[in-house]
Amino acid sequence: MFEKSRWRAPRALPTKQLTYLRSVLASHGNDPATGMCKVCGVSCCSDWRNAYDQLAVAGELMAEPDQQLGADVERGRSGAR
Repeated sequence: MFEKSRWRAPRALPTKQLTYLRSVLASHGNDPATGMCKVCGVSCCSDWRNAYDQLAVAGELMAEPDQQLGADVERGRSGAR
């Protein structure tokens, strides 16, 4: 009745690959005005989806850690003092 689980722990991605995948997300993101990829001209292009999927499966952040909202907020607080 029950099958053996096929779940596998996410594999760690090398730092260079993380940087590349995050740059693909940034460059192939949809233009807010058109809703289309800024490079390919289609909505949610396959390059963007592939990079997103790889980062999600690995449990990684979608942007460089220093570009996350929390880091920006912390920098703003420490600079305001």
